[in-house]
Amino acid sequence: MNVNINDITLGSLFDGIGGFPLSAQQYDIKTLWLSEIDKNCISLTKSKFPKSIQLGDITKIHGDQIEPVDIITFGSPCNDLSLAGTKNGLYGKQSKLFFDAIRIISEMRKSTCNEYPKYAIWENVYNALSSNKGCDFQTVIEKFTETQIPIPKSGRWANAGLVRDYEFSFAWRTFNAKYWGVPQSRKRIFCVADFRGQSAGQILFEQQSKTRNFEKSKIIEQNIKRTNENSLRTTGEGKYITSTLFASYGTKWNGNNGAYTGSHFILEKNNRLRRLTPLECERLMGFPDNWTYGFKDTIRYKMLGNSVVIPCVNFIMEQIVDKIKL
Repeated sequence: MNVNINDITLGSLFDGIGGFPLSAQQYDIKTLWLSEIDKNCISLTKSKFPKSIQLGDITKIHGDQIEPVDIITFGSPCNDLSLAGTKNGLYGKQSKLFFDAIRIISEMRKSTCNEYPKYAIWENVYNALSSNKGCDFQTVIEKFTETQIPIPKSGRWANAGLVRDYEFSFAWRTFNAKYWGVPQSRKRIFCVADFRGQSAGQILFEQQSKTRNFEKSKIIEQNIKRTNENSLRTTGEGKYITSTLFASYGTKWNGNNGAYTGSHFILEKNNRLRRLTPLECERLMGFPDNWTYGFKDTIRYKMLGNSVVIPCVNFIMEQIVDKIKL
């Protein structure tokens, strides 16, 4: 059955600054609702997506009491999974909110006789593949698929994989942003669940690749010097890239070396150092210029460091739209 693209709907949990809805908007997908608790992020997305309902605290949301959607997206807190975080694992204080997202999906599917959502997208840090000796990602797979999956003997899951049955499919893939049009080395896991078919692998492993287009990051390219030669890297095309942008960038020293690497500072012509500007960081993440304008710089850095890289999401969103339209 052919589906009108304008009928495709999305709900965004742990919405942040609206990365998933922004991508969806580019494919005419309507975001019906958002869930976020950070007041600054809520203020931003209310101005960007005024027609979307803000549901607030995820722990107070029930999937059988909100409007069903075709796609549910979420990047649950990585604090307990990240190498830069507490390393308490999926059951840590923050990361355990993953289970609330799964609960909402389950409640919605039960109340709609498994009609909605059709798809779910989960994004998280690369270390989720090996956190707690592989047990955490095993739990992620089993919660999405409702089936038992053995842990690899190595205790670390492969960078990409697929689990499927006759009625569902679940796939994951590691994306590095530097191959998706932004000059930032940023590894993140993206998972896609197709609750009604076999398309999850087709979506994530689509053979047609995107070209490396650095046009949106001209300011970064123009400032080609770095303060630390060991952190200066180039792509095969000679383009300069930074290391991963962290949410703590722009704050006081907190012991996190990852937030203060040389690739996140610019050496000006007068030999003075400066940080990357919020505008440059928006471009590192693939957001439109001035997406976070109007907030303090430290808040903007945090917003962006916690968000998703838009070109990576675009790739997935485009494939899902194609599958739903079939």
